[in-house]
Amino acid sequence: MIFLVLNSLMSLPTYVVILTIFNALCWIGYGIRTYQVSIPANKITSKKERIKYILLNNPVFQTFYATLWAYPIILAIIDTISGKQRDFGVTEK
Repeated sequence: MIFLVLNSLMSLPTYVVILTIFNALCWIGYGIRTYQVSIPANKITSKKERIKYILLNNPVFQTFYATLWAYPIILAIIDTISGKQRDFGVTEK
């Protein structure tokens, strides 16, 4: 499975591979840090409370949300450095 992912990544442009690796590292680091801080801070004692907390305040979804922002930010930086201009059409209300 990992071989297939790595093989498909290598067929992509270098900046996409770097961006994907960066996002994976951010996702892992942010997820670990979120669990380390959030569960002890809420003083969860029972298994039922822990499951309820994870379902209501899921750090995986928080990490996913944070990861989503990396792509447009990095792509905007690349566009700015390369001097690309994007035209955005405004739709009428």
